[in-house]
Amino acid sequence: MNKFMRAVGFTEYKTNKKLNQIFDTVKKKPDVYAEYRNREKDTVFELTKMAGDGFGLTWLGTKEDGELLCEYCYPFIKGNKYFSKAEVSLEERVTGNIYSAAFEDFRVGVFIIFFVQNGIEYLGIQEKSDNETDTTTMTLSGLALNGTILLPLAFSEEEQKRRAKEQKKRIRLLTAAKKGDEKAMESLAYQDMDIYTRVSKRILTEDVFSIVETSFIPYGMECDQYSIVADIVGVEKAVNLLTKEKIWKLRLNYNGIYIDICINQQDLMGEPKEGRRFKGNIWLQGHLS
Repeated sequence: MNKFMRAVGFTEYKTNKKLNQIFDTVKKKPDVYAEYRNREKDTVFELTKMAGDGFGLTWLGTKEDGELLCEYCYPFIKGNKYFSKAEVSLEERVTGNIYSAAFEDFRVGVFIIFFVQNGIEYLGIQEKSDNETDTTTMTLSGLALNGTILLPLAFSEEEQKRRAKEQKKRIRLLTAAKKGDEKAMESLAYQDMDIYTRVSKRILTEDVFSIVETSFIPYGMECDQYSIVADIVGVEKAVNLLTKEKIWKLRLNYNGIYIDICINQQDLMGEPKEGRRFKGNIWLQGHLS
């Protein structure tokens, strides 16, 4: 049972028996149904039931002798902000027909790994293109089981321009360092030491979230879960049409990376508004095309 069912309003669905009851009903008239051939030439199906605008449940499994055999079910929310990255790598999980993807982004400083919502479909697109290094268009989204609303940090217009300039410079240095530029590596090392010194002094008298504006850190044992602090740039109230549970849909901006997340109203502390910040742990998902 996927623990993130709660994030899209299925709090009471805690057993496979209850989930199978929905599946038996939905498979007669799903909102979205698709079939694909995987690498083993098996017929794989994806069956989706929308529970609201942009979120719901997807069942994955194989089709044998006309019978749908469900193997995995996961909640999802669709992302709505596209951006492109090169050299996205895809890897199948232990459970068949489920994939994770990874790409490197200098705004985060680490490889970002996420659960792929359309892994089998994307593999088909990739095979037809005959080029595994094509630039991939993706959208990112996430589900949260807990969250806290933080007030924003106040910066003057001059400070904002200075910070944007510093960020662009750091990205250039990281790009150069990746290509083996020793001067860039040395500059980055000095930058990191300077940041460490300044933070060490400020942390003695200030709250950590008045120093750290945003963050994106791997969380727990799962490679696609992250602890995040990001700016809220969009807020929408929603209701799960099947269970009537209230949901918050938030669009987050982490240094230019946009992530649409879903969280149960009961699990969010504080009132979300544009300009404020969200702090919480998310299961990161993505759609590739």
